[in-house]
Amino acid sequence: MGFCCGGASKTTLQEPRIPPIKKAPSGASAKLDNQLIVYGDYFQSETRTIISVLEYTNCKYSFNPVDVFQGENENEEFLKINPLGQVPMIKDKDTLVIGNYSTQLQYIIKSFKLSNSKMSQLIPDDQEAQIQMHLLWFQSVFRPCTQRFLKNKFSRESAFEPPAATNLQL
Repeated sequence: MGFCCGGASKTTLQEPRIPPIKKAPSGASAKLDNQLIVYGDYFQSETRTIISVLEYTNCKYSFNPVDVFQGENENEEFLKINPLGQVPMIKDKDTLVIGNYSTQLQYIIKSFKLSNSKMSQLIPDDQEAQIQMHLLWFQSVFRPCTQRFLKNKFSRESAFEPPAATNLQL
């Protein structure tokens, strides 16, 4: 598949692909001590973003699915690892990275920047401050506003509530 734009040479684009799930084998914590483990719900965009970055940069990782809809993030086994029950979560050797996914992406990029040439291209040193500014704005302003809008527009309560009574007089 290719495209041409204004007389530019034809460029071939790779078809997008969904990253495969590399599920960590159960009881294999000794084998995975030197490997990055992503805990998350594959249906959350944050988890897919982290996995996409890891796939794009060919980083070795494994994925432990945590089904939020089934409450797996609130079961005793998961809460032993992450008392807050937040997903996605990253475990890298003895380090747990809990928080929003932009914090986790920053951790991944900074940790693997020296050993991975593709990773160092994601946030060039001369543009790091500007990129961080945009990421923080997206995380703290745009995303909460969008989530509030979608919740109000499509929440279960608003979908099944009868329309508000009006004082129309005929």
